[in-house]
Amino acid sequence: MTAAPAARVLPHRYELMPVDKLTPHPDNANIGDVVGIAGSIQAVGFWGVVLVHEATGHILAGEHRWRAAGKSGLTDVPAIVIDCDEATARDILVGDNEWARQGRWDQDKLVALLQRMSASGRSLAAAGFGADRLARLLGERREPEPPRPALADRFVVPPFDVLDGRSGWWRDRKAAWLALGIESELGRLAGGGGGAMRAGPAGWLRADPGFYAKKARAEEALGRELSTAEFVADWYDKPTKGTGSGISIFDPVVCELAYRWFAPPGGAVLDPFAGGSVRGLVAAMLGHPYLGCDLSPAQVAANEQQAAAFAARGLIGAAPGPELSPADLTPVEEHGGYQVKRDDLFGVRGSMGGKARTCWTLATAGPPPAGLVTAGSRQSPQVNIVAAVAAELGVPCRVHVPSGDLTPELLAARAHGAEVVQHRPGRNSVIIARARADAAERGWLEVPFGMECPEAVEATAAQAAELPPAARYVVPVGSGMTLAGVLAGLERAGNPAPVLGVVCGADPARRLDRWAPGWRARCTLVGAGMDYHRHAPQTRLGGLELDPIYEAKCLPHLRAGDLLWVVGRRETVGGAPALPAWACADAVGWAAQLPPDSADLVFTCPPYYDLERYSDDPADLSAMAPAAFDAAWAAILGGCARALRPDRFAVVVTGDTRGRGGGAVRDLRGATIAGAAAAGLAYCSGAVLLTPIGSVPYAAGRLFTGTRGLGRCHQDVLVFCKGDRGAAARACGEVPVELPPGMAGVEQE
Repeated sequence: MTAAPAARVLPHRYELMPVDKLTPHPDNANIGDVVGIAGSIQAVGFWGVVLVHEATGHILAGEHRWRAAGKSGLTDVPAIVIDCDEATARDILVGDNEWARQGRWDQDKLVALLQRMSASGRSLAAAGFGADRLARLLGERREPEPPRPALADRFVVPPFDVLDGRSGWWRDRKAAWLALGIESELGRLAGGGGGAMRAGPAGWLRADPGFYAKKARAEEALGRELSTAEFVADWYDKPTKGTGSGISIFDPVVCELAYRWFAPPGGAVLDPFAGGSVRGLVAAMLGHPYLGCDLSPAQVAANEQQAAAFAARGLIGAAPGPELSPADLTPVEEHGGYQVKRDDLFGVRGSMGGKARTCWTLATAGPPPAGLVTAGSRQSPQVNIVAAVAAELGVPCRVHVPSGDLTPELLAARAHGAEVVQHRPGRNSVIIARARADAAERGWLEVPFGMECPEAVEATAAQAAELPPAARYVVPVGSGMTLAGVLAGLERAGNPAPVLGVVCGADPARRLDRWAPGWRARCTLVGAGMDYHRHAPQTRLGGLELDPIYEAKCLPHLRAGDLLWVVGRRETVGGAPALPAWACADAVGWAAQLPPDSADLVFTCPPYYDLERYSDDPADLSAMAPAAFDAAWAAILGGCARALRPDRFAVVVTGDTRGRGGGAVRDLRGATIAGAAAAGLAYCSGAVLLTPIGSVPYAAGRLFTGTRGLGRCHQDVLVFCKGDRGAAARACGEVPVELPPGMAGVEQE
């Protein structure tokens, strides 16, 4: 092994050399901070040396130190004059700078040193550091921040404009939803009338990847070829479940994302093209009241059957039984700086409040009733309250109401098992008389209209007698019975505080004269300032969601020191878990009669023109010509937009289709955007939903060869907004990612 050559010291001498006799090396590529070095010389003095090549007089190291010395007024600088050849001189010229650059600080020691220097009162500038540089060094020494959560951890899946329904995670998530027992195809598999799909050959082979293999086996067994129509008619074993049934089953993961991303917590959902049960069931599982519409009685019945099965398993709907005993005092809480009497915390099967307490008291005061009968308006929560109590007691129920489309309250009552009896004319006197006659004929208990009975006054008075002091008690007023009970309780307790009644419906004076004589001496009535059916624009008091038809209309009247009495909370408007409800109706007329500002999300999937023919009903959009379809679809969007509250989203899943016989593409996406714009919904975002390939390859080759058409493997998810998009996003809040109870765990992407 050859020994390394011994290191040597280059010949040199030390001199104090005149500044003006030195020359920079013409090849020096280093750029230094002359101004900073000059400042250091002024503060500390000249330190170090300048390295000079003896043969040429060029500076090999310390050029910027030499320049700073001249700027500082020095005439001489210490120098080391090196005797070496030109090649060695260039090594020194480059190496002196580069080896310095490749060095690094021991950060801990450097920071400690700089802190000691700074603590002594000396400026760090002379050392080439400033206070900002020290601060950065201190920041670099802090513990690193934990990594930001992945987009999937924050939003279920990354909120990109491509949603991959083919990914393993997506398939697993979909399987977890379907494992709950969702059978959205029920009601659509049978042939014939109603809302059943006319599943022709194209429909079956489009959804069943094994279609051709089954056809080949049948031909082999028969010994001859079969036409597609003959095979489907006589030999094809049609699947009885959604996969491969030829029926489009809506993806529950798309539902989950729509509700989690675009609906406020507990926000009510409208769906004018409900079809199967999946959108309603997923909404209920995630805590959203859902109202859908479908033209087919068979479909609605099947959906309600699915919802009832889910409720029986405890997956949706309120927990059975009262949350409190009728004799328990409901609490007074603080919300938004006000005292709030939470009489809505008594409930029966999701119907919450004093009216539920009164109905429960009436129904349980004596021997078990054979059934319950009541009368109410189509929008009154009373009909659903009585139905919920009857369901809890396990007895039948009939509710008498005016004729017209079924409202959310009536649909919820029917979901509880009540029979809805509609009358024309629908005057209160008519329906009250007919309900009374019906109860007498059947021997059932009549629950009086408006809960107008002494039990209602007494139950509320017992609560009001224990109220804490307040400057004023503010009570929403419908029939007036709650206000009568509040006045009776305050009188009983000797509480002299004034009462403000905010009238949300008809004039209650007649009932108050009967049930609270002398009420004018201590109670002031003011109008809510809007139609009874219209929802209040603001529904939250601090973190408390209020009923939009009653309590929320009191918010503009509150002032410091008031106590707000929360009468109740209807099952169909947020804040309480509810069963999904479906109306059997023509969506055009149904949407036109929806209460304004009553929904928090419109979420639907219209028919794709006549791609799937659902019925021969002329009101069925899938049976219409394209121009008529577009007009009806625009009208439905208009009705739903009126029902959507300001600063809320609408989400439509759609896609283009091709006319019969391979004609031009029908631009359903464009028609949807145009109809939404006419309805006041701004198109603000959208995504492509990649769908499973399925049997597309079977038809893609023939389609492309014949027309250069491309096999469609995606749908469009269109997002619209009514009002301010930022305000709508703020209303939605943080995206919840927890799976609802009862679902199998699924790992995130």
